Amino acid sequence: MSGDGPLTRREFARALRLGLGRARIDVRRHGLAGREDLLAAACLRNPTRDTQLEGNLDGWLLDIARDGGATNVVRRAVLDAASRTIRDRADRDQISSSLARFALDGDRVASRALLRTIDVQAPCPRVAENAIWGLGETGWHRVIRSFGRRWREARRFDWSWIVSTARGEIGPRRMLAVLREETEDRARLRPLATLVEAHNRVQGSRRSEPKEPSDLDTLERLVRSRRRRDLYWRLRNWARDATAADRAEAWRRLLVETKPPRLLRRLWAWGREKPPSPHPRLFELAQHEVRLIRVNAISLLEHFRDARVREFALQVIRDVPTRALDVRVLDLLELNARDEDAALVDAALPRRASPEIRHNWVRGVLHIVEPLRGVDGTYDSAKPRPSAVWTPLLVRAM
Repeated sequence: MSGDGPLTRREFARALRLGLGRARIDVRRHGLAGREDLLAAACLRNPTRDTQLEGNLDGWLLDIARDGGATNVVRRAVLDAASRTIRDRADRDQISSSLARFALDGDRVASRALLRTIDVQAPCPRVAENAIWGLGETGWHRVIRSFGRRWREARRFDWSWIVSTARGEIGPRRMLAVLREETEDRARLRPLATLVEAHNRVQGSRRSEPKEPSDLDTLERLVRSRRRRDLYWRLRNWARDATAADRAEAWRRLLVETKPPRLLRRLWAWGREKPPSPHPRLFELAQHEVRLIRVNAISLLEHFRDARVREFALQVIRDVPTRALDVRVLDLLELNARDEDAALVDAALPRRASPEIRHNWVRGVLHIVEPLRGVDGTYDSAKPRPSAVWTPLLVRAM
């Protein structure tokens, strides 16, 4: 921040690009006058590395535009960009998502621009999803026609998300009815129809397929499997659905396991269930040479409000702060932090750090101040930590 005054143009542009809360705070305090061009430019570039995990910035940027009275400036910039070729897929995602938001607000010009975007831009799954989200059945009609005509390009990407979006927005029956209506007399669109129908059958069958049994035989089969694909997702619900006796035996086997691949899978099996205790073996695993084992052991220890968990977290932060942040050790303080820990947590983040380290530090601070779990470990009993000693860390996080 530049003293008590507004952010400089360079600081403001950087805050927008990184999605830092200080950008919105600054606009609320000092207004946007003279910096509308920076906000409009930010709306046309998507800096996120993985939108599936991070989401887009467009909703946040449009909120800043409203705060600063620049909605029309941003709208004109987005409409103009949509009329030209957008080469970057992430940028197409952000621009089409912004158009969808305007369309949902009743903006007819933005709705027409979004329909044109489907036609004039290279076939793109994110544009299709945004169009269906913003325009519903009208968007789905246009996606079928436009991408069907350019099937050589459109067949190359994964259609499962598009089908899922259409199912969610207009329902599976109406989604198929529109598909058949559009492709009935158009032979060249049949490959698209065949693919969509296949994805729809898969998504429908997933809802009705029987759950994998949560017994010890299943656990051992998955733990010892030579296949790696889908094992994490197949294991992470195991302990939640297993009997008490099977959980107890699975816990015993975890504590004595030594082979890293099997050890990691046994940890995964407790992904959605609080383990029986903060056993000393978990503290050993939280310092294992394999990073993924450290991460998953810490994810089990974070369930517990226990003095040993707090002391372990503080010791690791003192000894190797960067490595501690890399494996989200701050999560261990969510239930265990004391006010006197704030200074050590603040000092743990180096001035120069990777985006991952910064993200883990910010995430840890937010969870310390606004815990996701209550003292009993459940998600519905959390209460904020009201002490003001954490306020400077929140400001730094913003």
